[in-house]
Amino acid sequence: MKRSIIHLTLAVVLVLSSCVHAGKQGTKAPESPRMIRVAIAPSALNAQKSYTLLPKAEELTEQDGAVLYNQAVQALPAQMNTKQLSEWRSMPLSQLPQAQVQALLQQAQASLDLVGRGTKCRSCQWPPFVPGTMPANLPEYRQLAFLLCVKARLEVAQGEYDKAIDTIRTGLAMSKHLGEAPTIIQGITGIATAALMLRPLEDLAQVKGSPNLCSALQALPRPLVNIEVPIAAEVKNLDTSSQYNALTRSV
Repeated sequence: MKRSIIHLTLAVVLVLSSCVHAGKQGTKAPESPRMIRVAIAPSALNAQKSYTLLPKAEELTEQDGAVLYNQAVQALPAQMNTKQLSEWRSMPLSQLPQAQVQALLQQAQASLDLVGRGTKCRSCQWPPFVPGTMPANLPEYRQLAFLLCVKARLEVAQGEYDKAIDTIRTGLAMSKHLGEAPTIIQGITGIATAALMLRPLEDLAQVKGSPNLCSALQALPRPLVNIEVPIAAEVKNLDTSSQYNALTRSV
């Protein structure tokens, strides 16, 4: 429980820091979820072709997703420009420097391929929670999420709508796997990943002639990332720890 409180406190500090930064920049601090203006151009539902935003049951393999995600992390380019990726994920689609984005994605292709395989695993056996430590590779999972978001945006800009949907599907599936991990901070990372993958969906919805994903969105589980799962897992692990069980029983 002590570790859980620390994790949640860190999350609050990060949010407050963002608000302070916004105030220094002369902008109003966010008081509600992000609001955007979207002019959608919905196509008619296609009865001949159905889309999904998570892998289908028949696509799943018996491999361990966590192993493949770890390999994806290890395969990331050494000098990944996360700041550049962050800018590309939020700039107007018409301003996206497609050649530069394509070049960077090419460098990370091995990691993206491994993530794609990981999301099609039936199970994801994350390493057990060790009290007093942080889960490994959280910054790298953030990089993978940025890469997937930018890749999907590029595919929308290029008119490759089916490829964009497949990339979005990969990101949402990874977010769901992260939400099944044994720590709260990993669950929060899963939620952030899912939020990132909805950005290219906003782009897609505004492109005339793009597929109608209404049914696919309705079919997503609610919640997609159930934060109660890692909360329960972390509390259970703390409770059975000889180091922390006395503390958790007293709270």
